[in-house]
Amino acid sequence: MSLQHVLALEVKHHLHGKSSQEIGDLMQSMSNGELVALLKDFKVPYNHKRKKLKACEMIEEFKKHREDGYPRLKRSLMTPAQRIAADREKETLEETRARQEADALRHGERRANETLEETRARQQADALQHAERRANETSEETRARQEADALRHGEARMKEKDSIRSRWPSDDTTPWMQPGKDYILDLHEESPETTQHLFHDASGKGQDRGSSCNVAYTRVHRQLEKTNNISSLDKLVGFCKIHIEGGKNLFESITLAVPEENIRNEFDQWVNEDENRRILNLHEARFEWFATTNVISLEDCKTRIVTVNWFESLIGLKLIVPGYWWNNCKAEDKSKLWRCEIESIDYHDAAERYFKIKCEDDQYPDARYEMSYKGVLKYMDVDQDGFSSFDLREQVPYFDPEYVAMCEKNQKLLNYIESNPSYDDEKKRYVDVIDVVTFLYSYIVSHDLFVILL
Repeated sequence: MSLQHVLALEVKHHLHGKSSQEIGDLMQSMSNGELVALLKDFKVPYNHKRKKLKACEMIEEFKKHREDGYPRLKRSLMTPAQRIAADREKETLEETRARQEADALRHGERRANETLEETRARQQADALQHAERRANETSEETRARQEADALRHGEARMKEKDSIRSRWPSDDTTPWMQPGKDYILDLHEESPETTQHLFHDASGKGQDRGSSCNVAYTRVHRQLEKTNNISSLDKLVGFCKIHIEGGKNLFESITLAVPEENIRNEFDQWVNEDENRRILNLHEARFEWFATTNVISLEDCKTRIVTVNWFESLIGLKLIVPGYWWNNCKAEDKSKLWRCEIESIDYHDAAERYFKIKCEDDQYPDARYEMSYKGVLKYMDVDQDGFSSFDLREQVPYFDPEYVAMCEKNQKLLNYIESNPSYDDEKKRYVDVIDVVTFLYSYIVSHDLFVILL
C-alpha cells in the first residue's frame, strides 16, 4: 500500500495526527453526506445487507478499519499478483492442498485439450515472455536470479544424492535382489560397501549363488533317494511345493526358511558333528540339515515363504482419477473426478500397467482399466480408511514376469497331479528339466510320475 496515498487522504479529511477520540469527535460534527464521502475514500463499507448504516455505526466502522490499517484500501491499491500472494498467506494447509489439486487438474485439462498449434503458440509465448523478462533485468536482479538458481540446483542435486544413498545396498540386501531394480550402485565411490557390491555383481558371483543352490538341491534330493530316507525326502519335496507356491527362487526360499539364529546355533553344531558334513557345499549342507532334522517344520517354512505378494497387497487401494486420464474421454467428462479401486493384478502387461482398476458409476460396469504404478501413486486417495496400511514404495520392486508365469503354470500342474488319482507309482519316470528352475523336478521324481510339461 502507498503510504503517500493514505497520508494524502488523511490530510484531505483533516485526520492526520489526530487520536481515535479526536477523529470520533470530528466525524460526529459531519453530515451524513460528508461521512459517506469519507468512508468511500478509505474504502470502508457504509451499508450492511443493503441497508445504510447510521451515523454512529459509520463512525465505529471507520475507527475499526483505521485500527486494522485500512485493509480494503490496502487491497484496492495492490496489483493482481500482490492480491494473490496476500490471499495465499492466509490459507490453511488444507486450503493450500485443495487449491494446488484444483490448479493441477485445471492445468492438466487445459494441456490435454490443446491442439498442436495451441501448444506451439503457448510455448513460443512462454519463450518470448522469458526472454523479455531476462532482457529487462537489472544487474542486481540478474545476480540475485543466478544465485537463487544455483541454490535451487544445489538443493535439487542434494535431494537426488540422498535418494540414491537411500537405495544403496545394505546389510539387509539379499543375494537374490537385482541391481538397478531393488538397489542401485550410483555414487559407489562414496561407500566401501556399495563398491564391494559392485565388484561382486560385475564379476557375476552374485548371480552364481542362485544356480549353485539349484544344483545343491538336486544332489541332496538324489542322495536321499539312494539312501531310501523317505521321511526326509517327503520333507524336502514338501519344501519344494511351498517354494513354488511362494513364487520365489530357491535361494530366496531356503534363506527365508532358515533364520540366522538357527544358522549360528543348530546348523553350525550339526555341521561340526561329522567330518563329511564339513566338506559339503554350504547350500548342500543347509538342505540336508533342513530335511534330516526337525528344527524347522514345513508349517514354519510356509509362514515365512508364502507371504502376501506386494502387488496383491495393493488390491483394494482406492483412487480418485480425473476423466482426462482415459483415452477418448468425452469432453464433458474430462473435468470429472471418478472414484476407482484396484481390483486385480496383471503381471504380464508389456507396458508395465500391472494394476487393473474398476470405476464406480461406470456406464460399463464390467470394464477394467490398466494403470501403471506411477499412475497409482499420482491418483491414490490419501484420505481413505486404512491408507497407512498400504505399502506404497517409490517404485515397483523387481520381478521376472517369465518366472512368475512359470510358477503359476507349475502350481496349476501340482494341483492337477494331486487331484488326479490316475497318477500313481506305476507310472514311468520322465523328467523334462526345462522346469528345473522351480524344481518341479523333485516332486515328479519322488512320486514316480510320467509327466510331459506343456
